[in-house]
Amino acid sequence: MPLYCESRILLATMRGGTFKILQSTGPVIVRFRDDDRAQSIQIGAILLFAIFVIALSLYQATVVPSQNADIEYKHSQTVQNQMTDVRNALFRTAASGSTRPASVKLGTGYPSRVFLMNPPPATGTLRTGAYANSTIRVSNINATNDETADFLNGSWSASTKYLVYQPNYHEFDGAPALLYEASVLSNHYPDANATIPLTDQLLVRGNTITLVTLNGTLSTTRAGSVSVSPNPLSAPYQRVQVAPETGNSVTVTVPTRIPADRLASRTGLGQNPNVTVSQAGANRVRIEVSGYSTYTLQTARIGVGSNTVDPPAHYLTVIESDDDSVTVEARDRFNNAESGVEVTVNGSNPFRESAVVTGVNGQATFHATNRGNWTAVLEILGGEEQKERVAVSGSGGGDRGDRGDRGDRGDGSVDRADIAFVDSTSGTLKTVGPSGTITTYAAGGNVETVGSTVNLDADSAIEVTFVDTSGNIKYIDSSDGSPTTLLSSVSAKKDGIAAGTWQGSPMSVFFANNNDEDGLYRKAPGGERQLVATFPQKLRAVVGIGDIDGDGSDEIVAVTNGQKIAILDDDGSTYVSGQQPASSNGLAIGGVADYNGDGQERIAIVDGSNNPVLVGCGENPGGKYKCNSKWGGTTTLSSAGQAKKAPFGKGDIDGDGRPELVYAENINSPAELYAVSVSGDTVSDETYVTRSDGTRIKVVVAKGISEYVEPLTPSLLGSRLSAG
Repeated sequence: MPLYCESRILLATMRGGTFKILQSTGPVIVRFRDDDRAQSIQIGAILLFAIFVIALSLYQATVVPSQNADIEYKHSQTVQNQMTDVRNALFRTAASGSTRPASVKLGTGYPSRVFLMNPPPATGTLRTGAYANSTIRVSNINATNDETADFLNGSWSASTKYLVYQPNYHEFDGAPALLYEASVLSNHYPDANATIPLTDQLLVRGNTITLVTLNGTLSTTRAGSVSVSPNPLSAPYQRVQVAPETGNSVTVTVPTRIPADRLASRTGLGQNPNVTVSQAGANRVRIEVSGYSTYTLQTARIGVGSNTVDPPAHYLTVIESDDDSVTVEARDRFNNAESGVEVTVNGSNPFRESAVVTGVNGQATFHATNRGNWTAVLEILGGEEQKERVAVSGSGGGDRGDRGDRGDRGDGSVDRADIAFVDSTSGTLKTVGPSGTITTYAAGGNVETVGSTVNLDADSAIEVTFVDTSGNIKYIDSSDGSPTTLLSSVSAKKDGIAAGTWQGSPMSVFFANNNDEDGLYRKAPGGERQLVATFPQKLRAVVGIGDIDGDGSDEIVAVTNGQKIAILDDDGSTYVSGQQPASSNGLAIGGVADYNGDGQERIAIVDGSNNPVLVGCGENPGGKYKCNSKWGGTTTLSSAGQAKKAPFGKGDIDGDGRPELVYAENINSPAELYAVSVSGDTVSDETYVTRSDGTRIKVVVAKGISEYVEPLTPSLLGSRLSAG
């Protein structure tokens, strides 16, 4: 490398430590020998950078996809759980009639990476779809109830859809779609044309057939979450008893991609000897159930997404008819009442009305212009654009005993079969007596909750206690022109009151109130309101009085705001159990009694599956019962007809000296009054409670049914009244 200088300089070479001096008066040219000491450092740096780039590329090409595939797989498992929640939400909505939302995260993202690249977030699609034949059908059935015989005569069918989640992953090859149809959630592999059930089926359980159909349009694709809010288009489902038209088998045909053999082997269907599963064509399976004389059919329609369609009125049925009036109800294909439906008279009209629009309960009432013989045809425009008609008639002779004999025994006491309810047609307070006689009370429609049926004020008449819509506690007997107000200074809790005596008190009404929610109070006619006890938790209702721990003294049973059964012991101590009644139309709890004659008094409740249950205390050493946190002696009466999740009562319907459970049966709408006798741990007898002419009694479920309280002996009654 040359160096040019204009002056004399001293230069030294740098090789071998020897200096060579050059001197000149002119330009001096100095040349350095080649120096390559830094080249190895540069080459090393380049090689290291190349190795880093290659390693980064290999990591990007192999490790990143593997890690992303693992993320996508875990997301697939999460969505599987979330779709199970959606499936369960659909059935909860069908059972309750209330929306039960669920959320699904359709896609997933990837973690941030330095010097590396990620694909965009993976998306997913949730949508509804339908098969060429999307009809659910039940064949070879007839309704056992005359009211629904026209509705279920031979077969029942409805259209439905499926719901499918389809992932759009970048790396997880072969990820299954998640398919909900025919009550089952499945892994669906389109490429392999295979569908594997992930959950059990709910179509056939014993002799109960449950069909929940889907309606509406849903189609959304995104990486984030989407909320699925089931819309109860026709729910809650109503239980209808049906019988085979011929033989003893019923056939259910459903649209599904699950092959018949896999539906049988991967769900409980294949373990039921009374069930045969076979293929009924492309994407259709036939389920034949046999071995039962009667079946319970419950159906509902649930909407998802947009463009949902409420099922129209499908048929008309008579709810109640006498010489003065007739009440009919418009129902849809799923046997649920339809409001806003115009019912008209076809032909000659014996009524004051020519047309009536059904109310919120789906009912319309027509009033006859005279009490003579009359006939008429009522009709609606059905869902198939054809007239659905029902013939009605009246034939003189009174009003079916609504003011008949009250059932007094003649010895000053009242027959224990007298139980109170609110009539679903008239909305009035009534009692049914020992021979089916009906007594109407002047309380009108101002009844929020029916309390006990009891001789409260020491006269010879039976009174019905109740809470009115303003929270006032009242009582009335059939001779009163209006109710007597027992307490109006506080607003009583409306979920339950009880009458009886406790710790030597006079006959009183026991209640909880909104002003002092943890206090249990009592009030007797003519006496002052008294605080009986304070509970550790706020109270929602008082249920009844009885010796549930078998120590010879009564306890008071209540329910907390947390819906747990609470006990006030005879020694003044209080405790809260883990037992919990269901709640849909008020608290599903009844009275306290020795229902099965074994010497132990139990509390009657309805569980979450609509089964009547007797809740008793556990037996401790020495044969004593103790109601603590470990309760026992509980009997589920699964063989009984299912009950509405609503208040119910007790009464000696069959006159055997032992009370029966009396509740609103969970089949037809409006519900019918049902009584169950218990022997040991099983149901010994069950029957509908009817009027004297044999017609069934229909009730407003949420108002509840009274429990009968045994009257005091005359001497004991007098002493307790004098005590205040």
